[in-house]
This record gives sequence, structure tokens and C-alpha cells, in this order.
Amino acid sequence: MKRAIAILFLMLAADVAAVSIGAGPSTIDYGKLVRGGYGEKDITVSTNSIENLTCFIEYTGDIKEWMASDEGDTFDLAGNNRKTITFFIQPPESAANGKYDGAIYIRASPTSTVESGAGMAVGAGVKIIVSAEITGVQERSFEVKSVRIDEAEVGQPIPLTIGVKNTGNVKVNPIFQLRVLDKGQNELYDTEYSEKDLWPMREDEIKVDLPSDGIKAGAYVLNMKAYSQDKLIDEWDKEFAIEPAGTISVGGNLKEIRVSTMIAKVGEPVKVTAVFENNGATHIEAKLKSEVYVSGGLEEVLDDSDEYMVAPGEEIELETYFEPERSGNFMVQGFVLYKGKKTDVKQVTMTAVGGGMEDYMYYAIAAGIAMILVYAVKRRVS
Repeated sequence: MKRAIAILFLMLAADVAAVSIGAGPSTIDYGKLVRGGYGEKDITVSTNSIENLTCFIEYTGDIKEWMASDEGDTFDLAGNNRKTITFFIQPPESAANGKYDGAIYIRASPTSTVESGAGMAVGAGVKIIVSAEITGVQERSFEVKSVRIDEAEVGQPIPLTIGVKNTGNVKVNPIFQLRVLDKGQNELYDTEYSEKDLWPMREDEIKVDLPSDGIKAGAYVLNMKAYSQDKLIDEWDKEFAIEPAGTISVGGNLKEIRVSTMIAKVGEPVKVTAVFENNGATHIEAKLKSEVYVSGGLEEVLDDSDEYMVAPGEEIELETYFEPERSGNFMVQGFVLYKGKKTDVKQVTMTAVGGGMEDYMYYAIAAGIAMILVYAVKRRVS
């Protein structure tokens, strides 16, 4: 047993020494905000440590009570990976005009030490400088970042995707006037689309299915005007084509499914990644659907991955998570669903170990030894 504890301690010490964490950008400015308003910014947190990390978020400075994240105050970061976190700021109605500063601290330790009770005695951290200005002036504006029309066949809706970003400091309601013209500039029809409120600083994609009833195969032009209330923001002409029925190739290929670790601890989150390729001729939305089996029986249906738009020829990774609740050999299998079709099923096997009282005892003793040594070192230094 002494030998086992010594080995565990050495493993623990090696893991702690290898912990590293980074975040970018290192400075974020929320710009001008109104009292009772809202803003958001994304921070990408990464690690090249092998072991999974548990990260803790702390806020300081003038904006300490105004901030939160979509991950709460704690999140898991898989080994040798990265995660994008959205940080929100919501100044209260009582906030006075002026400039405000603060910081976001993200601290990390190996998940195994946190679970064993060692907590944040040792680890790594990163600091992000935050600033904002409170103003009484409302700025209502948005920017059209992109306009895309996917291929459509005769009789099918024309898929229009508009990328927009709220560049003001209050919610905005984008309005689009859409006119479809033939090559001779003859108007075939016009329609109007109004998007739900878009929050300040948020970037989103608006998807519209334009009708194609009675329109023959050929080349056309979409004239689009974007308004904020009665103010014209911008105007575009976008050429597109409607193809004869049955001519557009739609295809997708699930190249592999993999897991973040082949041997996991019971209760430890395991990332499941599907590598998917769009080998068709048009943009498609794709998501991963997966299940876990033990001894040929269904153990768990995993949450679907987020759905992503994939361009022709593009390869993306779709992710979900599995947390084994018992030890054993598991088979994870799944397929990607796209455009009403699904890929072939792929699978990968993994093993979960631990979870018994003896394992937890070893970790607890090893964590206690680690804390005693850290304390001793601090005493010697002081």
C-alpha cells in the first residue's frame, strides 16, 4: 500500500507541475454601455496539459458584481484542448456615468486533485483585463457581416443566411426588405423579414427560406435592404441560381469518432468528437447523434452536439460529452445527421476504471501528502 501511495503521489506531483493555461484576448473592452444594459465578449481558454483541468472564475474591480459567464463560476477543460466562454456584463440601473475597470481571473488545477480534496492548493492561472464605460446615450445600430444564398432546385425554398452583429449598446430589431429580380431586373416578388431582438455586441446568423413557387431554373438577383427602425443601414444585390430538379449534390462523410481518453476515471467527463466532411455541392447543417453501449446493451443516449453550418469541402469537429457512472468497457457509436440524411455509423471503444472506496482513499491520502509538502516548502521559504 505504501508503494501504491508513493506512486500516486509522484503521479499527482507530475500532473501539477505540467498544468498550464492560457486565455485570449488578454484585454476586453465592452465600450459604451447604458445603465441596465448588456454586453458580451468571448474569451478562448486553452491548455497544453495532458490531464483534464477544473477551472474557477473570479471577478475583481469596479465591475465585479456586474459580470457572469455562460459557464457559471466553474468549468471543465479537457486536456490539450480549448474552450470558448462568453462573458456577460450587465451594469445596474443605479450605475453612474463614467469609466469602469476590473479583471477576470481564471485559475485551474488537475480535475483529479480537485475531486480528491486537494482543491486549488496548487495550479495555474491567467488574468484578463476588463473595461467599460457607462453612458446615458443609446446607440441603436447593427452591421450586416455576410449574405449567403445556398443553391436551390426548382420547387425548393431558396436558403438565405444573413450574418449580423449588433454594434450598438441597446437591443436592435433588424428589418430586411427582400426583392427577387430576374436578369432583366423585372421584379418577381418582394417580401419583408423582421428578426427578433438582437442583444448588444451579439453576432448571429439569420436564416430565411425565400419562396420559389413558379420560378423556373435560371439566374436571378436578390436585392436586399437592411433597416434599423426607419433608418436604412445598407443595401446589396446578390446573384444566385435556381437549378433544375435533381441536379444538386448533397453529401456528407463521417470520417471518424474519437474520445479524449481511452482510459477514464468513473465520473470523469470524456469528450466525444466526430470528424465530419461536407463532400456535397451546397452548404448543409450537421449535428452528431450518439449512444453508449456496454456488453451489447444500450447504456446511455448522449446529448446531440450543437448544429453547425458546413460549407462544401469543409471539415469540422462535432462534440458531445459522456460521463461513465461505473467501471467497464464502453462502446461509443454515432452518426451525423444533415439535410434529412445520415452518415454511416462509426464507433470507438474506451474503458472506465476506479470509483471504489480504495481508489478514493489512495487519492485522499496522496492529496493530503501533497498539501503537507506544499505547506512545508512555504514554511522553509518564509
